[in-house]
Amino acid sequence: MKQMAHINRNILLGLLVFLFISLPFLCLQESEAATMQDYCIVPPFVSQSVPPLVMFEVGREHKLYYEAYNDASDFDEDGRLDVDYKHSIDYYGYFDFNKCYTYSSAEFAPVSVTTDKFCSAGQWSGNVLNWIAMSRMDVLKKVLYGAHRVNDDVAKTTLERVYIPQDAHSWGKELTGRLCFDGSTYTYNCWRDSDCESGSTCVDKSTGLIGIAAADPPFDCSFTSTINKTASTNVAASQKILIARYWHDAADINDLQCGIDHANLMNSYEPASLIDHFTVNSFEVDASDTRHLDPTKDHYEHYNIIAVVEFQSDRNGDWTFAVDGDDGVEVEILTADGTDNSLGVVASRYDCHSSCPAGATPTNSWSGCTDPPVSTPIRLANNTYYRMVVRHSERTGQDGVTVWVKRPGSTWNIFPVSPNSSGGRLRTRTWDIVAGAACTI
Repeated sequence: MKQMAHINRNILLGLLVFLFISLPFLCLQESEAATMQDYCIVPPFVSQSVPPLVMFEVGREHKLYYEAYNDASDFDEDGRLDVDYKHSIDYYGYFDFNKCYTYSSAEFAPVSVTTDKFCSAGQWSGNVLNWIAMSRMDVLKKVLYGAHRVNDDVAKTTLERVYIPQDAHSWGKELTGRLCFDGSTYTYNCWRDSDCESGSTCVDKSTGLIGIAAADPPFDCSFTSTINKTASTNVAASQKILIARYWHDAADINDLQCGIDHANLMNSYEPASLIDHFTVNSFEVDASDTRHLDPTKDHYEHYNIIAVVEFQSDRNGDWTFAVDGDDGVEVEILTADGTDNSLGVVASRYDCHSSCPAGATPTNSWSGCTDPPVSTPIRLANNTYYRMVVRHSERTGQDGVTVWVKRPGSTWNIFPVSPNSSGGRLRTRTWDIVAGAACTI
C-alpha cells in the first residue's frame, strides 16, 4: 500500500510539470490564429491599400470551350428557344455586330459599318460571325479584358480566338441565308415560308449575311395520294415507258455533264429542275422523232433523261441489255417486288461522245463504233417483274438514248420488242403520273 501511494504521487507530479511546460505553447497557438488580412495581399508596387470590391473565382470547367450560342437557349427572353440564328438578336463577341468583314490571309478584317447588320456582296456580317464562332471562353475573355491580342501596335491589332479541341467541344452551325420577315423585322433562319410564323415569309438575305448566294431551297411536293402503276400489257399501243427530263447547271464540271461513270451520272441529276415528263411505248427511233429520244437530234443542252419501266421476264437464263446515246448513258436493273434491290448496271457508254454511227448496233457487235457500249449479261427468273432504269446526261450538241434487249436464245431488238415472246413484245408497266403528281418524279 505504501509503495502504491508513492507511485501515484510520482505520476501526479509528472502531470503537473507537463501542464506547466505546455501552457505557454497552447496560448501562443491561439494568439497566432489566421485573420482576413492573411488573404488580402497588397502588391508591393501599390503605394496605398484600397479595399477590394470584387473577387473572381475562375474554374477550369471544360464547358467553357463549348459554343457561346448553343441553339438551345432563349437569348432574347421572348419565351421561345433560339434554336437557330435570329437576326433581331445582337450577338456579343469579338466581332462588332454593326460592322462588315472580309476574310483574307487567315484573318477577318472590318471593312465597313452597317446599321441593320446586313452587308454588301463578298462581306460577312459581324453578327453572324459572333453567332458562328464565339465560344463561352471567348465571351468571358471579351468581358474581362477584351481578348487575347496576338498583335497589338499602332497599325494593327489582331485578336485570336481560344483554341477549341477538335473533339466533342467543337461544333457546327447551319445557316440557310434566308430569314423570316414580317414586313418590319428579320428574325429566324428559314428554308421556306412554312418555317416562319403566321404573317412572315422566308426571304433570301444570304448575300447580306455571308456575302454569297444561298443554296437552292428544298423542293416541297404537296402531292400525297398513292401513285398507281399502269396495267401490265404486251400490246404496243398500250405500253408505256415513263420518261422525265431535268435541267442541270451549265456550270457543272464536265465529269458530271458528260456522265463519265456511274457516280457522276447519278450526281448530275437535279430533281427539282424538272423540264417535263411523258411516256413512250418503245426506245425505237422514228423519222419524226416523236419520242424525243433520237441521239442524232439536238433537243436541249445541259440536261438529263431518266427512263423507268418494269418488264416481265418470260424465260429463265442470261439476259443482255445494250444502250447507246449522246452523251453518257447507262442501264440499271432492280427488283420490282417492293425491295428495290439493285442487281447492277448491265449496260453503259460513259463520257462525252456522239452516238455510234448508223448501222453500228449490238447485232453486228458495234462494228465501226469507236469506244462502243459495254454490256454485262444478267440472270433473270421466268415470270418475274424487274425494273429497268435508264440514265442519260447531256452537255451540248446532239442528245438522246436507245436501249436494246436480247432474251436467252433470241436476237437483239429495240426494247421492249421481243419476237419470241407472246405478242412479239415483253409485258411492261410503269407509274401513272396523274395531274399534280409531277413533283414526285
